[in-house]
Amino acid sequence: MKLPRILSAAYCVVCIALSGYAQDGKRYTAPATDKSTPISINQVDKNGSRQGTWYVKTEALRGEPAIISTGYYYDNRKFGTWYNFDTEWRPISILKYSKGVLNGEAQYFENGKLVCIGNWRGLNPDVTHDTIWVYDPRTDYESEVVVPTEQGTMKHGIWKYYNPDTGQLIKEEEFQVGESIRVIEYTPTIYMDERKRKDYESRLPHNQPNKDTKPLKVKGSLTR
Repeated sequence: MKLPRILSAAYCVVCIALSGYAQDGKRYTAPATDKSTPISINQVDKNGSRQGTWYVKTEALRGEPAIISTGYYYDNRKFGTWYNFDTEWRPISILKYSKGVLNGEAQYFENGKLVCIGNWRGLNPDVTHDTIWVYDPRTDYESEVVVPTEQGTMKHGIWKYYNPDTGQLIKEEEFQVGESIRVIEYTPTIYMDERKRKDYESRLPHNQPNKDTKPLKVKGSLTR
């Protein structure tokens, strides 16, 4: 399967992990491809905290599919970009984390096709309350809102939803502090990919080869 460049990099990391990873999370050092510094994954420090690049496979359970995840830990918290795949290596989601909570752009897929791009606003887990800037379109001013951090994260900003087959934008929804404040739905237009279009055109009557058809005789004038 051909993956986008950003997914290919994550795929390579996971492939290295698969070559010797034990699902109990044991420490593992993969051989370096350039014969220099080994590539370490699934590392824990002396305090038992996860550090560095990790590969995690969650087995299917209670109707939920198995998920293969790879990303970076710092002091037992997820940081940066995490990639989630199904067992056929089709992307499920690409998520960003800060201090272990979802924070930033998120992409979601169905059967490997993009269906949603949105934004999470992570709350600082090191304090009891965090502040978020909220825009009021009526006054054209921004103000700070204090939010309890026990919520972890919330939708904040524009979320776009796409038709997985055509890639067309079908809905936009704007969130502020987890609440939907605006929804725009788009009417789908007729879409046909190039292969289907050519197949359709080849089956039209005027494109059908027929050697027995004689050219029509057209009168020069209806009055004659």
